[in-house]
Amino acid sequence: MIIKFLIYCYSLIRLGYSVVLINTLYYRPGLYQLIKKAYATVGQPVNLKYRKRIYYHGMLGSITNVWFTVLRGKSQTRQEALAGFYLGAATAVYDDLFDRYDYTMDESLVDLAEGQYKYGNITELLSKGFYDVILNNLKDETKFNFYLQKVGYEQEASKAQVGGNLSIRAIRKITYDKGSYSVALSRSILQHDYATGEAEAVYILGQLIQLTDDVFDVRRDHLDGVDTLLTKTKDVLSIQKEYIQLIHDSFEAFYTLGYKSNNYLVFCMQIMFVVSRGLVALDQLVKAQERLNGVFDIEKMTREELVCDMEKLRNIWKSFLYTVRWTYPK
Repeated sequence: MIIKFLIYCYSLIRLGYSVVLINTLYYRPGLYQLIKKAYATVGQPVNLKYRKRIYYHGMLGSITNVWFTVLRGKSQTRQEALAGFYLGAATAVYDDLFDRYDYTMDESLVDLAEGQYKYGNITELLSKGFYDVILNNLKDETKFNFYLQKVGYEQEASKAQVGGNLSIRAIRKITYDKGSYSVALSRSILQHDYATGEAEAVYILGQLIQLTDDVFDVRRDHLDGVDTLLTKTKDVLSIQKEYIQLIHDSFEAFYTLGYKSNNYLVFCMQIMFVVSRGLVALDQLVKAQERLNGVFDIEKMTREELVCDMEKLRNIWKSFLYTVRWTYPK
């Protein structure tokens, strides 16, 4: 336990240094300048709330980069770090292209990438600007665009989750495909080649991360009429079991790749910083289900039951315990 605690501290410090300190000092000023220029082009004042959202997503994008650079045992190059940060930032505006302006994948990756705007609005200008920064810092533009296209098509497919009557099987496929390609897109930014079997491991990790997102978005998805594995189930215990199995499968898949054991353990713990929160949230949903005699009925649940506040000390403590007590392959 003591050794795990020390590794936990090291993993957290390294992640914080790369994601918070480096981005704040080196990449945030350039991002803000690009955003300011885009708003000036459309003759509008900078929306500070939107800018904050974009920067927050930029930091989230950096997290995945750090995971894989830790695993390989070599720090990020400046190009990798910059591309990862801007890919995260791009997700904040890229989603708006599809959800608010009904863009298709072809329109975004072909027309918009070539500077052909449908509306000339701030979302389009920022999407194009971020895309150009990413491409200018890539080793393999073809691989990146391949996975970007895959993510785009899955984004289109996910529209069927809104107000639809999809089967659980169809929802699971959309959910897991979207997550798999999203993480593969992040991995494509890094310059080192895949180890044998790493593509499959990346896909499993993507499934896990997407399900984590859905766990935390269960109330919002319900209110928006979005069908997910969480909003459609009547037994959240089955989702909890699936979630735990995905964690085991993901860690086992990466364990077999032959990376150094010390790097692998830090990699796993950094992932657990995220998925342990999902475990805490699922525990809360299970407790809410127990109150309803074992039936997961969102309509009868309160906001406090559906929304897991990870700023509460007891939830932070539970997340920490999950991380240091987890049995990692060795």
